[in-house]
Amino acid sequence: MCSEFISVDGKADEAQVQAVKAKLPSFCKKMTNEDLLYICSLIDETKQVAEIKLDYNVIVPELPSA
Repeated sequence: MCSEFISVDGKADEAQVQAVKAKLPSFCKKMTNEDLLYICSLIDETKQVAEIKLDYNVIVPELPSA
């Protein structure tokens, strides 16, 4: 599978962030970037939904530096 987005060194500007968010489902658009990154860390295409353990006392980490 080919990614539509290519990671490069450096911080994305707000226009680039909004362009990526525009491609997400509508319920994701109001989420913070930190929340979206955390949710992405839970994705595992080899597992069923019931196999993903959610910690309800989660502390979402900050975004990494570019």
